[in-house]
Amino acid sequence: MTLPLDGDHLDVQFVGASHPGARVSRAGFERCRFEKCTFTGARFYDTRFTDCVFVGCELTTMGVAGTSFTNVTFTNCRAMGVDWTAAHQLTFSVSFDQCRLDNSMFGGMRLKGLKVVDCNLQGADFSGCDLTNARFPKSDMGGALVRHATVKGADFSGARDFAYDARTNKAGKTKVSLETAALLLSELGLDVPELGQLMGR
Repeated sequence: MTLPLDGDHLDVQFVGASHPGARVSRAGFERCRFEKCTFTGARFYDTRFTDCVFVGCELTTMGVAGTSFTNVTFTNCRAMGVDWTAAHQLTFSVSFDQCRLDNSMFGGMRLKGLKVVDCNLQGADFSGCDLTNARFPKSDMGGALVRHATVKGADFSGARDFAYDARTNKAGKTKVSLETAALLLSELGLDVPELGQLMGR
C-alpha cells in the first residue's frame, strides 16, 4: 500500500504504508501515527515530524538529511544503520522503546535526557555525544561506542554488555552495572576482593 507523503499532514494515521526507497522533500507531519509502515532506504529531506509516533515500522538505512524530529517516539521499530547525525539538531527530541538500532550513528549529537528502553544498540556510535541524564534500561550495548561523551547523570546500570571508557568520557553521578564497575577497576589494575565476593567470584 502506498499513501501520499508530500505536503503537510495533521492528525493522520498511516497504517501499512510501504515506501521503500522513496524520496520525500519538505513534507510536514504533526501528531501523525505510522504503524507497520516500510521506509527501508527512503530519503527524507528537510521534512518535519512533530509529536509523531512510529510503531512496528521498518526504517532501516532511512535517510534524514535536514529533517526535524520533535517529540517523536519509536516503538518496536527496526532502524538499523540510520545516520541520525544528518537530522536537524536543534529540534531533535526522540525516544526509543524495543527497537533495533544496530550500527546507527549519533556521534556528536546533543541527546540530553534520551530514553532508550529494551533496544538493541550493537555497534551504535555515541562518540562525542552529550548524554546527560540519558537512560538505557534493558538495552543491549554490545560493541556500542561511547567515547569522548558527556555522561553526567546518565544511567547505564540496566544496559547489557556496556563497555565504559573512563579515560575519555566526562562523568558525574553516572550509573553503571556492578559488572561494568568491576571491569573498570580491573582496567585500572585494581583488585577489590569484596567486589568479587558480591559478584560470586
